[in-house]
Amino acid sequence: MRHFFENKTTQQHLLTTGQIDRNGRVIDLEKNKSKLHIIEQEFKSAERIEYWRQKEEEDMRYRVQQKRHAALERARSQEKLSKLKEDRSIRREIISATRESFGLKYPTSVKKTTGGARSAGEGGGSMFE
Repeated sequence: MRHFFENKTTQQHLLTTGQIDRNGRVIDLEKNKSKLHIIEQEFKSAERIEYWRQKEEEDMRYRVQQKRHAALERARSQEKLSKLKEDRSIRREIISATRESFGLKYPTSVKKTTGGARSAGEGGGSMFE
């Protein structure tokens, strides 16, 4: 038996499991139970703190990711809106050039009256009078 317990690998194993100290003496677990309990509580506390730190970090990363997605979506919608405005202005220019090529004159902006009676000078004729 003595040869088994004097073996370096066996002693290393007993040391890592906490059954012997560095000098090779056997540790009484009943005697050190309170110390072990305190150490276990510290490990549990450290694990709990680490869990909440990781959770907080994940939440922060999620919020940053959401902000980036929102910014990208705003940029896309702004680009789409500017593209629509540009297309609309090009369409107006094409319509205007087509009308001019046919010699048609349309007013560029027609102001609508907001009701009320027409005066005697205003006719009810067409726009081409």
